[in-house]
Amino acid sequence: MPRRVRDIKQTDFSYIFSMKSSGSKIYKAVALVTVFGVATRAVGFLFKVYVGRKLGAEAVGLYQMALSVLFLLSAVASSGVPLVLSRRIAALDGDEKAGRLVSSGLLICGTISACLIAVFYACGDNLAVLFGDKRALPVFFIVLPTLLSTSVYAVVRAYFLGKKQYFAFSVAELSEEVVRVLSCIAFCSKKSPFNGATGIAFSFLISDLVSGAVLSAIYFAIGGRLKKPSDVKPTVKSAVPITLIRISGSLVSSLTAVIVPFILVRSGMTPSEATADYGRVTGMSLPLLMAPLAITGALATVLVPEVASSQKTGLCRKIDSATLFAAIIGSFFVLVYATLGESIGTFLFNDSRAGKYVGIAAVIIYPLELNQISTSVLNSLGRERTTFLHFVIGSLVTVACLFVLPAKIGVYAILCGMLLCFGTTTFLNFSVLLKKEGLELNFKKPISAVFAAAPSALLCYLLKNLLLLRAPIAVVVIVPAFVSCLAYAVTLWAFGIVDAEAVLPKRKTTALVRLPKKAKG
Repeated sequence: MPRRVRDIKQTDFSYIFSMKSSGSKIYKAVALVTVFGVATRAVGFLFKVYVGRKLGAEAVGLYQMALSVLFLLSAVASSGVPLVLSRRIAALDGDEKAGRLVSSGLLICGTISACLIAVFYACGDNLAVLFGDKRALPVFFIVLPTLLSTSVYAVVRAYFLGKKQYFAFSVAELSEEVVRVLSCIAFCSKKSPFNGATGIAFSFLISDLVSGAVLSAIYFAIGGRLKKPSDVKPTVKSAVPITLIRISGSLVSSLTAVIVPFILVRSGMTPSEATADYGRVTGMSLPLLMAPLAITGALATVLVPEVASSQKTGLCRKIDSATLFAAIIGSFFVLVYATLGESIGTFLFNDSRAGKYVGIAAVIIYPLELNQISTSVLNSLGRERTTFLHFVIGSLVTVACLFVLPAKIGVYAILCGMLLCFGTTTFLNFSVLLKKEGLELNFKKPISAVFAAAPSALLCYLLKNLLLLRAPIAVVVIVPAFVSCLAYAVTLWAFGIVDAEAVLPKRKTTALVRLPKKAKG
């Protein structure tokens, strides 16, 4: 029977912030993961800005093609097992069983990774057919060893996630991005023997090895041990649906890297132009569109062990708060991207076309965020097969777009496919939460938050046009964005969508001189 767990009628965004006053661990966890997540994404974004401006869209395209195949193999080796491990470790009391589960995860993921590395190196130049541009093959061989370090990292990260020790893997992820930026600057300098996508690939290799080593060192430093593996078969069985979801997503990315450039070339582009356009979308535009996920992703990450290890009585309120939070964060980005897209592309990448793609596709942010949250909740409720089915449906929609649309709308087919894919999966996920899980969710405030951004978007557009011909590009981007976001925040408060008293810290006032109370009468 569906569970009716709607114990709190009122939907209140302040729930996320009210955890602060109650000393809840989930608030501290969300805050910690958010801070490190934003810092990590910021450093990673600076890496993409540097690469885009220094090496250009074509080098970015080759690098993204290589990563699309690497991520497919990584999904095969180490996608489902870590999530299953984190959920099981969260339900344990001691560390003895946790050590056995970690060893099982390392055995499973490490074995698969080693076999894949050996097979793909043995195939050699025959793998060129996997890439839309054959020049991506040497780049792929450089990053291929990271399959093993990524597997180790993913399993150890699952331990810390299950134990709700978010600081450790947050530090490792941040260190990875910092090392990647520094090594990229070194490898892409004029004195370096490497150039273009090859230099980026070596920076990726080094940073991935560093992050795996850092997190493993922390694990052993806090007393973590490797025990005799146990529950290997049950772990694999539970991980299969999740792994299939990740493989489906990575397979779509790999198909995109092959199909889109191929069709663009057949439509009249040169291979270099097709690779450059692919690089603009995947290496410049998509990182901007996915920036809000650094914030909402922290909430989704923390929800997994929280839902898995707690009662469902407060689940509706958590989902309502998370949905409203996602709608508001997304709206801040959408109102800026939709109005300042081309200017942002010029300012960051010196490429207005990349910014144009961002402006047109800004609305993708909403289904991306909601899919992230709803998938995390369903997986935590043990509905991995359901989320797998939904993702397969969404992936089929994307593949259809990739085969039909590139000849008509060019690289916009990638963005259109993403919108339809995540829009479909989001709808299906929430349908299950409402009907099969019996949750009574409230979408009035999230919808209100989205429409409340319209006046601020208009203000941003007017300010941009006012400054466009009279100010430097940095001013054209920063001033309208700041003013319009401030206006949107005021709008949220004025219409009661967000309770400012719950968000802002309460002030404690103390009188310098305490006057005696007057006696009655």
